[in-house]
Amino acid sequence: MQATLLSVSIAIILALLAALVGPHFVDWSQYRSTFEAEATRLTGMPVRVTGAIDARLLPTPSLLLKDVEAGTGTDAPHVRARELSIEFGLGPLLRAHWRASELRLLGPELHVGLDRDGAIDWPKNAADLAPDQLSIDRFVIEGGRMVLTDAGSGGRLVLDRLSFAGEFRSLLGPAKGEGSFEAGGQSYRYALAAGRLEDEAVKLHVEVDPGDRPWTAEADGVVHFANQAPEFEGALKLARPVGVVDAAGHGVALVPWRANGHVKITAANALFDKAEFQYGPDERAIRLSGAANLKFGQDPRYDAVLSGRQLDVDALLGLPQSARRLPLAAVQELAELFTGPLKLPIPGRVGIGIDSVTLAGSPLRDVRGDLTSDAKGWDLEHFEFRAPGFTSARVSGRLGFADQGVSFHGPASIEASDPKALLAWLEGRSAAAHGPAGLLRASGELALGSDRIAIDRLKAEVDRKEFGGRLVYVYPLYRQPARLELELKAAELDLDELAVLAPAILAGSKPDFPGELLLSADIDRAILAGVAAKNASLKLSYDAAGLVLDRLSIGDLGGASLKLSGRLRSLLSAPRGSMTLELKAGGLEGLAAVATKLSPTVGERIRANIARLSPLDLRAILTMDGSDTVVGQRATSQLAIDGTTGPGRLHLAAEATGNPLDVDALELKLDGNLAADDGTQLVGLLGLGRWVNLEKGPGS
Repeated sequence: MQATLLSVSIAIILALLAALVGPHFVDWSQYRSTFEAEATRLTGMPVRVTGAIDARLLPTPSLLLKDVEAGTGTDAPHVRARELSIEFGLGPLLRAHWRASELRLLGPELHVGLDRDGAIDWPKNAADLAPDQLSIDRFVIEGGRMVLTDAGSGGRLVLDRLSFAGEFRSLLGPAKGEGSFEAGGQSYRYALAAGRLEDEAVKLHVEVDPGDRPWTAEADGVVHFANQAPEFEGALKLARPVGVVDAAGHGVALVPWRANGHVKITAANALFDKAEFQYGPDERAIRLSGAANLKFGQDPRYDAVLSGRQLDVDALLGLPQSARRLPLAAVQELAELFTGPLKLPIPGRVGIGIDSVTLAGSPLRDVRGDLTSDAKGWDLEHFEFRAPGFTSARVSGRLGFADQGVSFHGPASIEASDPKALLAWLEGRSAAAHGPAGLLRASGELALGSDRIAIDRLKAEVDRKEFGGRLVYVYPLYRQPARLELELKAAELDLDELAVLAPAILAGSKPDFPGELLLSADIDRAILAGVAAKNASLKLSYDAAGLVLDRLSIGDLGGASLKLSGRLRSLLSAPRGSMTLELKAGGLEGLAAVATKLSPTVGERIRANIARLSPLDLRAILTMDGSDTVVGQRATSQLAIDGTTGPGRLHLAAEATGNPLDVDALELKLDGNLAADDGTQLVGLLGLGRWVNLEKGPGS
């Protein structure tokens, strides 16, 4: 009995020893064809093993295959792996159930595609293994690569550095897991959970989170397989959080947004309906609803419709009190907010209809538009709204996006029945103190960008007075100063009203005073300080080199005419050059009114002496040498005036030595002569009549 037990014990020990040591002495490669045939039978597609093969029974049954290929494709096998390792549970294996405690794929490459009919290009399952006979407790993919193709569009998407860790209860599911991949140089994390495949349908939940982009996507629904063509129907959610933590560990505040709706996706298109979009935090968000159809294929595009009832842009922006009632400031802030979200990678069309938008404290009514987009920007085919002052505005053109900001170029027009109310809104006031009372119309080619505001081919009508021209304002950049170019042409123009319009339109933009100017104007009849000026003409340029006044002429300003021209260089440091003035006036009332608007003190002095100074015919020449900047020399300025004023003949030569920009330090020398045929009139001209009595006769 003892000998029998000893023999059995020795036999068991030898068997275990053989199971542990034997595999090291077995050349499993001679069974390569057996492994390949069995794997082909189980998977239903050709399997080839070109690398080493290793198998173990203890401590757990395991199999290691290197350089494995499965399936056949046009360019490559459907599956290729650098290494496949499986550990089986011994108990389930003895019960004829394939349960892998771990299945690990290293460096796999998978090719999955859709044919021209939208069906999955994958070998049909002809495996002998029942789906429920295989389960995987832990399924791991490391360093993988997946190539997704679409024969209908010719599209191709490559997922690199693919990883996955999860479980499969059976080949038909359920399954769940998470992992990561890279696409287009961008890293993504994902998680998925799938139910059991029944009746050619499976429930699916997927979450995708870009590694360094602040948004997430979540889909929950059912995938149907009709003739192997997948179709997804369910809910889709996109969202951006209120803040993220950057790579350095710093918190970054963001404007949150989210979009959700019902979606149906096929190989041909994706249809979104019952969609809702919210931009901003809940307490001050703007909300839109709509629908969209996204078409796939060789020429992908989208068509969408967005609508809203009441949008409060003021609440969304949260501007400081000083700027919250200025429309231009609000529009600039809004453009900066939407620069990123409005960039779309495929072309398409959007129709917009919003009943009311609160902007700068007042509603914009009936905001309607049709827009098309491509990868570079948007085309506004048609965009219109109604603003305060019974104003209708229309615009169309091109919107572009760059790192510097949003740009626009295209035709625009505006018509206001109550310009004063419009100006009050533009200026952020409750009521406008000044402005045109009649109809206001304007149209032109509008260009807006991060560096400039421009209006070309301007045509405008203010209270039935028409004018045209061009306006360009370039913002200062680095060492370049601000630049203003203005060109006006009109038969009749009220410059007083125009002076009110321009600041109102630019209210909130805070433009720098231009360091460069280019002005040109030709006006048959202009209203200046309430005085009619006929045949007014101006051509002027100014920059760092100096001032060039080609002409400033007025044919008739309340009985006066003037011509001014000349050139001055280094105007703000050491002025040099000359200016010439010709002034003729039968009466000085017009000049006095203009002077009063510029300087009330000077204007009052002219008014007090109108009778004595009229008529006036003078020619003045100012010459400046600007040599004060040279060591040892001092600047000299000379003024020569010749002509007649009232009854007197005037000749004046003035010379000033020193810096002309420091008037109090100038050394002034005057040499002049005033003469008249009647000396008594000369005394009256000088204002000495009450103290001096003269007989009639020539005087000087």
